[in-house]
Amino acid sequence: MGQPIRIDFGTQSHPGRLGPDTGPRHINTMVEQVVEGQPPLPIYATPGLTLRATITDGGTCRGMIEVGDKLGIVSGQKLVLMDTNWAISDIGGIPGATNVFMARNAKASTAQVAIVLDGNKYVLENNVLSDITDTDLPPPGSVTFSDQRAIYTIRDGRLFWSDIDDLTSIGALSFATAEGAPDGLVRGYGHRLDTWLFGSKTTEIWRATSSTTNPFQRVGGGFLTRGCSAEHSVASLGEIIFWVGDDNVPYMAPGYQLQPLNHPPVVRDLESITNRESIIGWTYSLGGHGFYVLTSDEWTWQYHIGVGWIERKSLNSDRWRIQLGSPFNNYTVVSDNLGNVYTLNASAHDENSNDMVWTVRSAPMHAFPNRISVDRFYADFITGVGINSSDTDKSVPQVGLRYSDDGGLSWSRQRLRSLGEMGHREVRVVWDGLGITGRMGRIWELESSAAVSRGLRYVAIEGDQVGT
Repeated sequence: MGQPIRIDFGTQSHPGRLGPDTGPRHINTMVEQVVEGQPPLPIYATPGLTLRATITDGGTCRGMIEVGDKLGIVSGQKLVLMDTNWAISDIGGIPGATNVFMARNAKASTAQVAIVLDGNKYVLENNVLSDITDTDLPPPGSVTFSDQRAIYTIRDGRLFWSDIDDLTSIGALSFATAEGAPDGLVRGYGHRLDTWLFGSKTTEIWRATSSTTNPFQRVGGGFLTRGCSAEHSVASLGEIIFWVGDDNVPYMAPGYQLQPLNHPPVVRDLESITNRESIIGWTYSLGGHGFYVLTSDEWTWQYHIGVGWIERKSLNSDRWRIQLGSPFNNYTVVSDNLGNVYTLNASAHDENSNDMVWTVRSAPMHAFPNRISVDRFYADFITGVGINSSDTDKSVPQVGLRYSDDGGLSWSRQRLRSLGEMGHREVRVVWDGLGITGRMGRIWELESSAAVSRGLRYVAIEGDQVGT
């Protein structure tokens, strides 16, 4: 029997173009850097979902914004407010199906929220939704907030600002033009003390001034030769702003320095989407980790800051069921396409009683030009994770192993092993007699849908090289 050979699953998901060229795959996983002396980079399952409310006659989540002690949600064609007890109040109707832009001011009496979509503009104030009727404001493309004013962007490159503490009042001369390049404006986004003005090819960064006639001007050096190709992909977390560039590469910027998050599988998926409005970006933090989520109708990718990209998928779907999220009530509140509102929960190991399948795949394991006779496969899981339940999938959780010798075109049958009943920490997760690898090497896949804690530390095989 040969010496153990460690199988490396990496830290992020990297599906290849053809199959044999694939790298590791991570689906619904989270890799966490641990302290010195522990196994490096254990692979856990991502947080699950806890249902908090269902919006009657709701639908696809089109926008979210925190408004004091309430959360405004556009779900389907309804605008609702959710309080800290998860109670829902209907406010009014928002027509259409496209995603909305929302911005809140800091009006002392009652905060106002501007809602913009398809050139239409609304204001929510004191739980009443109405049109913004100021004729000095052309049909806006987006809205954001900076220094006591709403800033409305126009596709032709102009930005209009509202009066202080009144986002419904816009002066006829209260505008300027982003003139660094003739590429119009795709999106305005308030970040820290700045307003980022994204064009189709470039980005300008403006800041409030003390001038009463021209209260916003471009920051010195605030011109980036990179635009935005997906207006709803812009999001921020702490000091960092994220967006999808005009080259379909995701970017982040801590400060004004661009950092490409270039990952070929993500770029390929972004290039495949013709409806750019369907690409949505949002961020969240949980357990000391920060994440940027990019989702479309066809896929969901999640960037773990400082670690890399993984895939998110809900059961029987190629994408995550979640459309959008926002911090609220000391939680990350998220919503789907059915009017359901959840919180992300590290203690939940499924998606509101639906299985959340944790999957890792290796890159092809080679001994080129030879093959490998695999005698034994060891997986160093955290075991004894079963819980007290009448559901055997939870009380005696299992993990499945299968493999492919042709680049993922076909797979062996899945073989199950126990992760241990509650407290059974000495369980060994081992498979014997796994044959000889193929000419293209072997891809290993571990998968578990058990609604319990899942954590993988090491994987290794014992085997010997054999001739071709």
